[in-house]
Amino acid sequence: QGSGGMSAFIAANAYAIGYIDAGHGHEAGLGEIALQNADGEYLRTNEADIGAAGVAGLSAGVIPADPTVDFSAVNLYDLAGATTWPITMISYFYISKDLSGMDAQTAALLLAFVNFILSTEGQALAVNNLFSPLPTELLTYNANTLASLTLPTGYAPYSIERASTD
Repeated sequence: QGSGGMSAFIAANAYAIGYIDAGHGHEAGLGEIALQNADGEYLRTNEADIGAAGVAGLSAGVIPADPTVDFSAVNLYDLAGATTWPITMISYFYISKDLSGMDAQTAALLLAFVNFILSTEGQALAVNNLFSPLPTELLTYNANTLASLTLPTGYAPYSIERASTD
């Protein structure tokens, strides 16, 4: 039942211990312990920089410089940094590098979706849904990766209409 089910279980059972994503725990008003990070600092998630693990992973080569290699060994646990949270996971999009065999409109829709998720608006939605935004370094990494894709003949990017603020 995911984080909601675990939150409900923890809240309903005195002295229960469980592991859920921080956003759901904060939303449910659950207590949180401080964890010691690689720099010896004890932090709670609301004191930590969750994205710092991604930045540390990029600079330490934990996240491969070549986005086409095997990511199965990527581990963002316990990386250096005074404010780095020691248990950090990252979500991935797995997209073939060569989309030339894909229908051009399907490729355009796929990239419109991915680019929206990575946009300022998409990152704000992530925050509204209790996730941490991606740091600039990971957004740049993703932009460079998307720019390296081989697109199908006839590909034309979709534009996204935004609601007027007037």
